[in-house]
Amino acid sequence: MKQIKLILTALLMIFWAGETSAQMARLYTSGSGLPNSQIYDIYQDSRGFIWISTENGLARFDGMDFNTFNFDRNNPNSIASDFVLAVIEDSFGTYWVGTSAGLQTFDPEYGSFTKIDLEDPDVPSSDLHISRIMEAKVKGKDMIIAASSGYGIYLIDPHTRKAVHDLAASLNSAIPSPFIKNIFKDSKNRLWTAAEDGGVIIMDMDRGEVLDTDIWKDLPGNDAVVTSFVQNEDESILIGTSNYGILIYDEQSNAVRRARDASARNCKVESLLKNSFTDKYGPETVLAGIENGGLQIYNLENEKVTDIRIPGVAFDMSTWKVHCLTEDNQGNIWVGAYQTGIMVIPESMYGFDFIQLGESGYLGTAGACVTSMAADKINGCLWVGTDGKGLYRIDSKGEKTLYSSANSGLSNNSIMGLAIDRRGTLWVATYLGGLYTWTEKAGFRQFRDQASIGTNKTSFLVYSERDDILYTGTHGSGLALVSAGEEKVINTLTDDYHKWISSLYLDKDGKVWLGTYNGPATYDRKSGKTKRYDDHESLSTRVYSFCESVDGSMWIGTGEGLVCLDRQNGKTTAYTEKDGLPSNVIKDIQEGNDGNLWIATLNGLSRFNPATTTFKNYYQHDGLQENEFNSKASYKALDGKLYFGGIKGLTAFYPHIVDQRAHPVPPLYFSDLSVMNMPVSYDPELGDDNILDKHITEASQITLPYRSNIFSIKFTVLEYTNPRKIMYAYMMDGFDNDWNYTEHDTRVVSYTNLPAGRYTMKVKAFFEGAPDVFSYREIGIKIKSPWYGSVWAYLLYTLLAGLILYSFIQWKRQQENQRKEKEESEIKEMKLKMFTNLSHEIRTPLTLVMNPLKKMREAESDPKQKELYNLMYRNSLRILRIVNQLMDMRKVDSGQMQLHFLETDVVYFIKDIMKSFDNLAVSRNISFSINPADDVTNLWIDQGNFDKIIFNILSNAFKYTPENGSISISISNAKKNDGILSSHAKEYVEFVIENTGSRVDEQHLGKLFDRFFQTDVHDAKVGSGVGLHLTKMLAELHHGDVRAYNTDEGMAFALRIPVGNSHLSEEEMTKPTNHKDLYTKDLSPTEEHFDSHEDVTYAPPVKDEKPKVTKTKRTVVLVDDDDEMREYLKLELQSLYNIEVCANGKEAWPKITTTVPDAIVTDLKMDFMDGAELCDKVKKNPGTNHIPVIILTSSSDENSHQRCIDCGADRFFTKPISLEILKSAIANAIATRDTIRNKYNKEIDYKYNEIQMPDSSNKLVSKVIETIRANMENSDFSVEDLSREVGMSRVHLNRKLKETMNVSPSNLIRSIRLKQAAYLLINNKVNISEVAYKVGFSTHSYFSNSFHDFFGMTPKEFVAKYMDCKDEETLKRIFE
Repeated sequence: MKQIKLILTALLMIFWAGETSAQMARLYTSGSGLPNSQIYDIYQDSRGFIWISTENGLARFDGMDFNTFNFDRNNPNSIASDFVLAVIEDSFGTYWVGTSAGLQTFDPEYGSFTKIDLEDPDVPSSDLHISRIMEAKVKGKDMIIAASSGYGIYLIDPHTRKAVHDLAASLNSAIPSPFIKNIFKDSKNRLWTAAEDGGVIIMDMDRGEVLDTDIWKDLPGNDAVVTSFVQNEDESILIGTSNYGILIYDEQSNAVRRARDASARNCKVESLLKNSFTDKYGPETVLAGIENGGLQIYNLENEKVTDIRIPGVAFDMSTWKVHCLTEDNQGNIWVGAYQTGIMVIPESMYGFDFIQLGESGYLGTAGACVTSMAADKINGCLWVGTDGKGLYRIDSKGEKTLYSSANSGLSNNSIMGLAIDRRGTLWVATYLGGLYTWTEKAGFRQFRDQASIGTNKTSFLVYSERDDILYTGTHGSGLALVSAGEEKVINTLTDDYHKWISSLYLDKDGKVWLGTYNGPATYDRKSGKTKRYDDHESLSTRVYSFCESVDGSMWIGTGEGLVCLDRQNGKTTAYTEKDGLPSNVIKDIQEGNDGNLWIATLNGLSRFNPATTTFKNYYQHDGLQENEFNSKASYKALDGKLYFGGIKGLTAFYPHIVDQRAHPVPPLYFSDLSVMNMPVSYDPELGDDNILDKHITEASQITLPYRSNIFSIKFTVLEYTNPRKIMYAYMMDGFDNDWNYTEHDTRVVSYTNLPAGRYTMKVKAFFEGAPDVFSYREIGIKIKSPWYGSVWAYLLYTLLAGLILYSFIQWKRQQENQRKEKEESEIKEMKLKMFTNLSHEIRTPLTLVMNPLKKMREAESDPKQKELYNLMYRNSLRILRIVNQLMDMRKVDSGQMQLHFLETDVVYFIKDIMKSFDNLAVSRNISFSINPADDVTNLWIDQGNFDKIIFNILSNAFKYTPENGSISISISNAKKNDGILSSHAKEYVEFVIENTGSRVDEQHLGKLFDRFFQTDVHDAKVGSGVGLHLTKMLAELHHGDVRAYNTDEGMAFALRIPVGNSHLSEEEMTKPTNHKDLYTKDLSPTEEHFDSHEDVTYAPPVKDEKPKVTKTKRTVVLVDDDDEMREYLKLELQSLYNIEVCANGKEAWPKITTTVPDAIVTDLKMDFMDGAELCDKVKKNPGTNHIPVIILTSSSDENSHQRCIDCGADRFFTKPISLEILKSAIANAIATRDTIRNKYNKEIDYKYNEIQMPDSSNKLVSKVIETIRANMENSDFSVEDLSREVGMSRVHLNRKLKETMNVSPSNLIRSIRLKQAAYLLINNKVNISEVAYKVGFSTHSYFSNSFHDFFGMTPKEFVAKYMDCKDEETLKRIFE
């Protein structure tokens, strides 16, 4: 136990005295980005940035780059001066900056500075030299304390940013000089103020009073030039001065005294700092920055100042002027060396410490390469062998003693192996000097049996305390077994396999493991046998190290990786760089108390977890002595601490605290932006035109023009301890698909030609090997759309696309219309050609019909028979007119129609044409007049074709003018031609033929003159579409035109004919030989003329001549809007039936409901109410639905036939129809209806006690009626219920009832209910509401509406009409 305590004590002393952080210190100068080496202050803000105040601006450091703020005369938001002395951040996040030109605040979001007006009229703001700034509470109020050089102390309210002069006045009055050197706030909220010329006053800030106390009684006077303060844990305050060294203020004695030791009394102290770093040199130590003395340690116990050698510092700082010291939030020390730069001494991040050896403590200079180690259990010292620097003995106090060829019995300074036997003798193997022993008494002496070893190249030693045997490995002479007690060689292994020993290891069983250049082997001293393992592929290479783990596995370090040998089954497992090793050359291995293996390689130190088979690697920048380690230069202390030797010294650490000192990943910031290779920063003067919305470190949005979409963005983590350990990953969300990973030195990413749009730049930073724990930051990036990609542009594109699409659609429609028009034109042309050919064929037989008919008409004396002949002759003329028009059209199209113009009295000409329509006007009571101007000039016209023009227009007018309407013809005087007609015509006369009645849809007006155009194919009055087209053609041949337009009361046709003959050719004015001019004013009408306009117009019968009604005849109603057709049918049928005639369905319906005829014959197409509508109304009315309806139609299309079927017509025929067929159809329809009526209605009981149906032989009908009567009061009784109760499907039932009763099931139910209701109403059994519910109607209103539809009157009107009716025939008709 005593030995163990000694060892632990020695190791602790070694740790305290010789071990320091080995991470590389970093020096920043003006050559590495620092704006100036004249450093006045170093400060870390709450974000983690380091601020450096220099004589050339204020620098903000992020661990990699300096961002310097300089004075810009043209920028009012810049820093006031490049001479910066102090900067702080208050507890409210406001930055306060002291310069030689006054006090300012800094806004980090926008990178702008704002001047603070201290409201001191005696002090020009440009002369206000602010040397120190502090935040404190004065009399309970938040205050910023600013010390100036020449104007004393200023107090500023941080909220209002206004100076508070009354509180500062008492302090300034007590200061011996207004030139303030330093200020300090102690733990009792006292303000220590030191003047530049010497002297310190103390202010109690809680009371706002200056303390009247003499703390300088032990000094010659209050003239100390104070540079720095630091307060200890015991409340004492160390005061650094430039004229008294270090002073100590003792709280108990309330006095300041000088340090006891001269080293502390005589130094020029510029800065003081107490932190955890100094604890490595003793628990009561303080760092002191000395003018021209560098960085030193002040010991609070002995009050001495001593030099400090920091192994991580690779430069001599013994003459530095250290003016400021700061510790950051990661424990790193920042040293501000005036006129040198800034040095960062990093805290040991992973717990690795360095034991320095050699003459110099500066890394990078001559160092000791450690090749072996051994611990003395008796006296507690540690022996360390080096390559070429001799042997070091480090005692329990950390004192080092060097033994070399220069001061000892050693002949060689390359110490390759060390071992201590049970007697305490140190055995030393040198590379060329052989084997040595050392004891306290004898010192070093050569092994006396050296010759038996066979060589002086001894390299490795391992001692077996059990056997007291020292196993000595050599280069070239194999293995020698030395008896430590007898000090002689007792055996050797010198075969070729074991000649070159590269490692030795003694396992728990006492076996020796030999590493050779060909692989490992074991030697058992008891049996004297060796066993080779080079049969394993992974072990047939040079072996550098062995380590037996707790579980008995043997871990072997080779030149090709790490190998685990399972000694139970002989299996091996190899690990290489591919598995995570930093290098395949494994120089040494130690097992930690935690079961992990620590592996020293040629490229760093690795921790291996056998359970997870994972590696974590550490390098020089993590605190190691260097990346290269040596074989068999390691040691594990009893307390678990591990030591590894390398080319620069020793690395020592406790495995269980490695990584525990690692701090969280610091904040990540964007640090720089370049656009098109030009740096970009936020400029408050640009406003919304800024690319950045704030300073780059605070920005959340970057907005780039479309043509400036090539940019680079830099980012950094505020990592000051080990920046090289930081790894980065970035992703441009919206562009990149995954994260991109980079090394620590790749902190700039560039993107080129990003498309317009919105993106998010995402960056995360993490320590190497720990990607799941990271710091994150993102910034939005917007690439503006080019003008052609803007919203307005897209609206324009949409509009243009719409216009193009619309134009294309219109073009397609035009093409389609042209195609259709072409097809229609071709079809019309074919029709015209066909009609023309037919016309030629028709004219001959038509002539043979008309001539005999004309003679028969003239010879007939019977008025009725003559009227029949007149009818036939008139319609023959109509056919002839149509035929002639078709032939005329063909002539015009083929250019064969030649007009011959004569000067004609057009008024007289038109009046003559009007005579042809006089009878028609009288018969329809149409007002027919002509209104010529006062002096209508004669016109040159082709009389025969001009007649056709006027006749066609008048025919059209009479066709669409209703009875009692009007038709007028107006003729104007000559009018000036303003471009309406051809330019050859100077004047024209306009004829306007206007009629009342129907108007034409505006969209059809322009097509009225198209060939075969019909406004409504279902219109009964529609023509063939030939007449008006011919009219237009003939008007144009007259060099005029014709147009149609709607008027308020109907429509009008305007015909314009040129005046004179200047527009006519000689050929057109040539008079044909067979032409007679009948229409000049000089001529009077002849009989020939009248004969050519023979009046065969229809004249209606005299109204007083009413046909005789015979009661025994059946009654037939004829409905047709063609007067001649109507009168002709009446003439033919009146001998068989009583005939009632009507012009349309609207006129016929009241007559039908009144007379209840036996049959109805109607035309399909009529105005107001056509035949289909009339039929539908008849079939739906219970009083008329038994009447057969026969429809005549001139259309043979399927649509017309379907309308006839849908409305319930009993028969329909296409015109022309044989009169005999029509007579038969009427007779059969009446007979069929009589048969049905006799079959089902002859036995109805009209005693009216209830509605009764006949006892029909038809069982189905009887069952249906009985079922309906049984459910009379059930309002929910439906056709489905009826079909279910009679036992057949709804479709089948519907068909059967149609066949037998010509009625649907639903109509039958409705009919029976309503007839029962009618019976109940006229017999006064119940009131109307009770009747409704009694016959199955759920509401009174529904019943009333249904009753009105069925009987044509309301229930109340029905009761009033039939209550006292005694006419059996009338009642019978109601209930049929």
